[in-house]
Amino acid sequence: MQVNLDPKLSAVSSEGTSLILKEGDVYQAKVKEKLPGNEAILQIRGKDVTVKVEGDLPESGKVAIEVLQTKDGMPVVKAAEAAGRPAEKMTADQLLVRLNSGQPLSSDVKAAVSVLMEKGIPLNRETLQEIKLFVGKAEGSLPQKLETIKAAANKQLEITAKQLSYVHDALHKSSVGESVSQLLKETGLELETQAKPAYTSQKLVETAIQKLTDVLQAVAKQRPNDPVIQQLIEALKQGESVKKVGEAIKLQFAKELLTSPQISKSIDDAIKLEMLANRMSPATAVAAEKTEITAAQKLTAILQTLGKQNPGSMAIGQLIEELQQGADLTEISEAVKDKFSKELSASPQLLKEIDHLIGQEKAKANVQPDVKAINAKTEINEAIRMVKKEPDMQKLLRQVRDGLLADNKLPAGLGKSIELGVEKAEQEMAGGKELAARGELMHILQEADAKLQPASLIPADEVYTIPNEIIASLPAHSKDLIVTKITEKLSQMTIDFKQIKRDISRNLQMMDGLINQFKQRSLPQVKPLLESTIKMLDKTILKGDFLLYTDMATEKKLLRASSQLSEAKQLLMKGQTSEASKIVSEVKKLIENVIFKPADVRVKHFVSKELLQFEPPSLKKETAEGISQSLRMMHDEPTGRRAFEHMRTMGLTYEHEQANALLSKGKPQEELNASLKNMLMRMAQTDEGSAGGKTDQLLSQITGQQLLSKTDTGGLQSMMMSLPFLLQDKVENFKVFIQSKSGQQTVDWENCSLYFLFETKKLGEIGVSLTAVDRLLSIKVKNDKPGFKERMSPLAEAAKERLGDIGYQVGAIQFEELTKEAAPSARSKKEKSENTLLPVMTEKGYDYTI
Repeated sequence: MQVNLDPKLSAVSSEGTSLILKEGDVYQAKVKEKLPGNEAILQIRGKDVTVKVEGDLPESGKVAIEVLQTKDGMPVVKAAEAAGRPAEKMTADQLLVRLNSGQPLSSDVKAAVSVLMEKGIPLNRETLQEIKLFVGKAEGSLPQKLETIKAAANKQLEITAKQLSYVHDALHKSSVGESVSQLLKETGLELETQAKPAYTSQKLVETAIQKLTDVLQAVAKQRPNDPVIQQLIEALKQGESVKKVGEAIKLQFAKELLTSPQISKSIDDAIKLEMLANRMSPATAVAAEKTEITAAQKLTAILQTLGKQNPGSMAIGQLIEELQQGADLTEISEAVKDKFSKELSASPQLLKEIDHLIGQEKAKANVQPDVKAINAKTEINEAIRMVKKEPDMQKLLRQVRDGLLADNKLPAGLGKSIELGVEKAEQEMAGGKELAARGELMHILQEADAKLQPASLIPADEVYTIPNEIIASLPAHSKDLIVTKITEKLSQMTIDFKQIKRDISRNLQMMDGLINQFKQRSLPQVKPLLESTIKMLDKTILKGDFLLYTDMATEKKLLRASSQLSEAKQLLMKGQTSEASKIVSEVKKLIENVIFKPADVRVKHFVSKELLQFEPPSLKKETAEGISQSLRMMHDEPTGRRAFEHMRTMGLTYEHEQANALLSKGKPQEELNASLKNMLMRMAQTDEGSAGGKTDQLLSQITGQQLLSKTDTGGLQSMMMSLPFLLQDKVENFKVFIQSKSGQQTVDWENCSLYFLFETKKLGEIGVSLTAVDRLLSIKVKNDKPGFKERMSPLAEAAKERLGDIGYQVGAIQFEELTKEAAPSARSKKEKSENTLLPVMTEKGYDYTI
């Protein structure tokens, strides 16, 4: 699988760009060639620059040069050591003093400047002042500050105190995990590896009682001296059923409820809440089923009430009989409104209940339309596509007869008209008029397609059914809306996933045919198709919403398919067509067997997210809720896609996605705004983010990670991230350093290096180094605790199996000490701790200095 770095938004490639030398800047340069006319070709920061020279330059080797001016479009430079009088060469220290307005510099600043000079970063007065400001104000030891400057120089960041501060916070401040843990504590959120239901049965009952209490207090304002009100409040306190008390309120205060529809609704909501609570509690599940009133029973009760008002009405008995025989509820409800309009106008409550029943039935009809009609539309659309692409007309007519017209797939009238059209097309073919036959078949199919209902309606067999325990956890006031939203979203995903599967399978079938037909000559035709299929699959894995709702096994299968197709491409390039064909066939079978089935645990998180929109918390609580859900999902299902979504939740891709949303159709704005970085920026502008500077610190750490992960312009791509994770219900932290060859804005997963640094309380720091070369993966695990290897060996074997599932070949896992024994030193333990450095990304790999 390829991890794209978004070419639209990444930094401009160094190829084709010129290096601009600023007047007054000092650069480290390499003399490549001296030219006539006091000119020379210098290599500065990896690029060849032609300059005019004042004074002398060495014939070759490295030299510090100062830019004097630009003349005729060419920089004019001189050796920095010769900046003074010819007879008195200026030392590097004297040069720094001159840039510092004649004032001497501290040894710390000199050390920082030397790091920049070694990297070829230009030095001028402004840069020197920024370095002084950073070195003077930043917390931490000198080695840590020098490491920060080195990291910024490696990424070719602009050297300013602010940028250096961001990078320093990302590398050396208290871990992001600690900051996130503090945020969760302040909002009172408890993190557990098994997420609790959003609403417990007890909470639902308490909410229902409170609703009825509010109703009684509202009624008391209209009837202040009524003793019944206090009696009902006492009954609620003593544990009386919410349903009984609600019905008593309706009987006793019917007149008041007629003038206040909102109060009447609150009573209905309270009763529903109690019913939901009963469903959630196993002890009362049976009782809840008995008390639940179905729509048909409600309509029967309404008809019986109307029967009491019209004792001699034959129509009521007839309607009740039709209901018992399973007649359509909507039709019966409409008939009741037509025949008893006078009675219902005198009883608004009954009319309201009928309207509610009609609304419920229509909502069901919208979610689950006529299955046969929609399946027929799908079949017809496929037949239309075949008419456009299938060259053999005889074969096409057979497929329509055997497929579309077989097994009574179409509604009766529609099937007959298509059959007549097929017969007419066959007659045209018999007369040698193939073009007319194709036109006739296309015409009849398009006509049939227009008669069917829109394809946007979802077939019943593809409608996602939400488990009862999830529905039971929803509050009554938002249940219907959330259930409808989730059902529609996940059902549409099922349809979209089937289409993607169909497209990928078709491509693979075509590739297999081309390879078998052309053998060694198949590369020009197969390679573009194979690359587009890999890109389609990777886009599904990384950017499609499917994997946010399905299980880990499905994600592993898709990752495996992507890696196998990459392997097939390599084999094809080597001319090993039979092996490539075999892999393509295997992947086709794998893809066809993948079924999109949303996992309940992931749907629960989606439900919790939707609930927040109905009861918006404070900004800080909203931020904490979002990150806690992401942490739990990472713990429960630590997949590649979940890790990527965790990074998105933290806000590491925030600016890129905002820009992408403007350039093209990206993520919805509400999803982009849900990231931790966006919320921290909003909190920083309000009173919520002002206390203690914790918000600013966490925001700075995230920004620093983004700077250290920006797209590199050279041949290597390096990234650094610090992410929180859950370990035994506590928030811990890990850092990951990635280095890979950078080609076409992607990280090469088959050839890359990763270093993870986990911070744990029990085992201390754990380092995990992974190096992949052509998918061969070597792993080193580093820790200083005695017995660590014995404790981790079983987990290591499980990790090898998981890595193998996604396409890596894993050798033996080595265990080493994290901290190498150093020579005795007079430094105190505290000083050693302060000067402990992280693995540093360099051009040659990782520097594991501790």
